Amino acid sequence: FRLDADIDLGGYQLLPIGQDFYHRFAGVFDGNNHVISNLSISTGSAGFAALFGLAESSATIKNLTVKNAKVRAQGMYAATIAGVMYGTIENCHVTNADVYNTARATGGLVGVVGTVRNSSIEKSRVEGLGGNVGGLAAEVDALISGSHASEMTVVASADEATLTAGGLTASLYKADATDCYFSG
Repeated sequence: FRLDADIDLGGYQLLPIGQDFYHRFAGVFDGNNHVISNLSISTGSAGFAALFGLAESSATIKNLTVKNAKVRAQGMYAATIAGVMYGTIENCHVTNADVYNTARATGGLVGVVGTVRNSSIEKSRVEGLGGNVGGLAAEVDALISGSHASEMTVVASADEATLTAGGLTASLYKADATDCYFSG
């Protein structure tokens, strides 16, 4: 799949692409260096709140910018680009996002991700009330490289001390991080 023009979604409420464990995105999405603006997603207790709710390990999302997104959830996994991305996110950027989730795994760009490269989030607010909250990603499972979160507000709350939070990511789960930074 390839995006061939910028899209303004102002006034529309979207459902995630790949909404749950039964409906997953398994392809390649190339944003072709275009911009999606004014994305609005609210999934309630279903979670998987993001442009891509759930994507397989074979999936790739690349070359996309999202501006002025508003994401709301009361269930696991909330972010702007992908709630859960078992595959790769590359060269994706988010600006002026507002992500709010009352459950676990909340990230500005992605909730849970296998690999994220050369991606960023800036001038955004990420608030998670269930733990595992990260400015760019809640959890990275393989690699994060060449990526940053800057001019961010990250707010986290959790009932358990083991539910972490971080400016760039809340958790590197058996993952490596190279050439990355966070600035508040």
